Amino acid sequence: MSHPASSAHPLRTLEILELILSFLPPHALLLAQRTCTTWHNLISTSPTLQTVLFLRASASQSSHSSYMLNPLLTSVFPFFFSSNKLAQAERAQDWDVLWGDVDVGTQDEASVKPFMYSNLNRRPGAFKRKDASWRRMHLCDPPVRTVVWRRESVGMAGHIIKESVTGFGAEAGRHRGSWMKLGGEEVWLEKEEGLRMGVLYDHLFARVCTGDIPVGWDVEFAVGEYPGTREVVEHVRRDADLSLARLMRDQEEDRGRGVAVLVKEQYSRSCIVDVDEEFPQFMSEGYCAVEVGPWETVKLKMWD
Repeated sequence: MSHPASSAHPLRTLEILELILSFLPPHALLLAQRTCTTWHNLISTSPTLQTVLFLRASASQSSHSSYMLNPLLTSVFPFFFSSNKLAQAERAQDWDVLWGDVDVGTQDEASVKPFMYSNLNRRPGAFKRKDASWRRMHLCDPPVRTVVWRRESVGMAGHIIKESVTGFGAEAGRHRGSWMKLGGEEVWLEKEEGLRMGVLYDHLFARVCTGDIPVGWDVEFAVGEYPGTREVVEHVRRDADLSLARLMRDQEEDRGRGVAVLVKEQYSRSCIVDVDEEFPQFMSEGYCAVEVGPWETVKLKMWD
């Protein structure tokens, strides 16, 4: 039985197609853009589908008590968001089967290994591109609103910890005086939905792969409200635990709750200056220098 000429196929009705596509997992939805021009245009312009792809924050601005990591990013950068995951994976029986194609020398710095096992290194043709979608993606849902950039140095002189806190959107007003520049251009933080992967990757690339390699680095997530510098300094005096979860304040009211991320770098300084190797092969074609400020000293302990 033939259908009347006026009866359109359901997939030709954009509202119905959008609803169907919204049930796809992010990876499948990303690939669905290749189906045809109509699908590509719909997926790239639909607020609903852009939210599924972590390219846009959800319309809801209510507070959240939990978050979900972006599964697309955790598959492309499998060892960026967990300090213990790489060490655990290397001990697994199927390690050689899964990662045997990656050329990692025995002398390579442990801090650089997460870059080596990323798809940007394994499939550079697709992931190094300036317009690669991963650069515009949020790290999690809801997006990260507060970023704590921390540098810790231990050497002959003493132990120094410095921090800079960046707030996005509503959180920008809570951290007055904070600023960010990308490629020398200042970012209007109040208009940004949250931290995107391109910014985090470029920051870590510059800090880890360009000669001054840290002895360790980590990316830690938590939910709540990050306190001001003065409160962090007081905490350091009472407690050596500076983990993000320990420092976050749990706000009962809606105001102040959000997802925060701690980007931590640890350096070891000595009288002998080592010139570390550089790894330019991990640079994205869309690279922009990331500058943040102001920096505050939260711990300064000089050795006797």
